[in-house]
Amino acid sequence: MLSLLEKIVSSQQQSLTSGLNRGNQSLVNMQWQIFLGAGLALAVGTGMAIALRRQIAAPLERLTEATNQVMEGNLAVFVKEPSNDEIGRLSANFVETIHRLRQSFDNLEQKVADRTQELSQTLEILQATQAELVFENELLRSDRQSSSFNYQVGGSLPMEAPTYVVRSADRLLYQALRQGDFCYVFNARQMGKSSLMVRMMYHLQQEGYRCAAIDMTRIGGENVTSEQWYKGLAVELWQSFDLLGKVNLKHWWNQQLDLSPLQRLSRFIEEVLLVEVGTEGEDSPPPIAIFVDEIDSILGLNFPVNDFFALIRSCYNQRSLNREYQRLTFVLFGVATPSDLIDDSRRTPFNIGRAIRLNGFKVHEAQPLLQGLKETVSNPQLVLKEILAWTNGQPFLTQKLCKLLRTEAIAAPTRNEAVWIEQLVQTHIINNWESQDEPEHLKTIRDRLLKSKGQISLILKLYQNILEREQMTVFDCPEIRELLLSGLVVKQQNHLIVHNRIYSLVFDRVWLETQLRTFNQ
Repeated sequence: MLSLLEKIVSSQQQSLTSGLNRGNQSLVNMQWQIFLGAGLALAVGTGMAIALRRQIAAPLERLTEATNQVMEGNLAVFVKEPSNDEIGRLSANFVETIHRLRQSFDNLEQKVADRTQELSQTLEILQATQAELVFENELLRSDRQSSSFNYQVGGSLPMEAPTYVVRSADRLLYQALRQGDFCYVFNARQMGKSSLMVRMMYHLQQEGYRCAAIDMTRIGGENVTSEQWYKGLAVELWQSFDLLGKVNLKHWWNQQLDLSPLQRLSRFIEEVLLVEVGTEGEDSPPPIAIFVDEIDSILGLNFPVNDFFALIRSCYNQRSLNREYQRLTFVLFGVATPSDLIDDSRRTPFNIGRAIRLNGFKVHEAQPLLQGLKETVSNPQLVLKEILAWTNGQPFLTQKLCKLLRTEAIAAPTRNEAVWIEQLVQTHIINNWESQDEPEHLKTIRDRLLKSKGQISLILKLYQNILEREQMTVFDCPEIRELLLSGLVVKQQNHLIVHNRIYSLVFDRVWLETQLRTFNQ
């Protein structure tokens, strides 16, 4: 019985063990099936994600980036999707929209450019019309003025000259003198300095100023002594302010012989000018303006005149101590630089003064010159522009060319004015210029360069650099200052350029090479 029972138990154990083994094997098989199913599902999901990004997300990102570029102003973007689904059609619509937008923008730019040109032409017409109205008003006031109209070439223009051109320098100088500032107008010759002085004196005198103009060449040059020079200044002031009947200058001067000539001039200003000028029959003493022309003539004196410029500075310093000095102001004109005139930076008046720069005529400034042209040419505004294109507004050359065209107007064409003017310039100014240069202008520039006290060869080489490169960066040196004072070159922003086309054709490479060979021998 026990034996039978053991067999049954043993049989059951084997059956149970076999069942467990089969269960474990089934479980292992099931786990592998799960792993394989999960891996397959992951692979399918990853593939679907990649396909989704390629088909939807990436094109949308490209469209978003293109949209951002358009918002930043870039209309040159291009997006193309190869698919024909919704994303592809969206991309095609986007590209078409940008194309139309770009066309509209281009059309708008063209319309703006056309409108700008139209407005510019209208402005020119309005300027010409305004100028004609001004001239017509003048003609209504005086027929005689029209018949006597003429361009003046060289010399100071009289106050009534119809060809005087008002520039920005006129306004700046007038405002500065009204404020009592010390001013100086240093520029090349024949740029209109003396004419500006005449006009400014007239305007100030109309407002009650007492003015005197002193031409420093009248006092003397290298043969005059310091005593004579300072007394000569006092004489010029004495005569200019009409003090002959009020002050015995010879007696007064001799009473001051224990003082230096500079001190005598200083006391003459304080004790005579500020006391006697404009004190009769006026409620308050009038302001006094002293215009000193040709100041560069002092460079030829045999004695230093630093003290003279220090005296000018002291007159301005005295304003806080003596109110009478507030009436007095100076303005200097000449072909020089402040460093040429005084080298003592502690005593110079130029660091407290106003530099007034004379530039060439601009088109809108040169409208008074139209009066003589409109009587002789059919399109005076165009002719004036062509003249300025040749002269760059240089006053002497501009007046000369206007006068030449007025003289030759019998042959003036109704078309091709530019060609006609070029032929006149070539024939009457540039060809054989040394024999045609009357009054002298081009020879004045030549002599300034070739008779300079500086290094002539270096001056010419600097000019050669400007001529060949058409411009050169500005820097300060004596040779550059000499070029500027000659008038051959001018500053334009931060560069040096040849002043105008006439100069570049007269003082050309051939002329320059000839001079360089001469001074390099």
